Amino acid sequence: MEFPVDVALAELVSQLPTGPRWWYEVKLDGHRTVLWRLAETVRLQARSGRDVTTPWMDLAVAGMALPPGVVLDGEAVVVVDGQVSFEAAQARAASSLHGRGSWRRGTLRCSSCGTFCHCPPGT
Repeated sequence: MEFPVDVALAELVSQLPTGPRWWYEVKLDGHRTVLWRLAETVRLQARSGRDVTTPWMDLAVAGMALPPGVVLDGEAVVVVDGQVSFEAAQARAASSLHGRGSWRRGTLRCSSCGTFCHCPPGT
């Protein structure tokens, strides 16, 4: 899989598909992020394809625990005062590692990280 990748987008349907191959998850309002575990590092990509590794560096560090070759697609969310804050996630995604922003008072959470785009053989 090559960087960047097109992300899957939600689609409005009148009825949810059924069957053993369909899984569902809670949708949290955050910043769409694809995590790429490379041989020596981790890269994070926004929905637009922009590299967002620097503002989400703590996710990159946590991603180092994954085996090289894994690609995850999910939402990076920030919790402020016990509530998911879309505004704080957007502010963080637009900031630099040393910038200031309201997201700094929040707690980072990453959800939907079970959505595998790619998993290397034998993993």
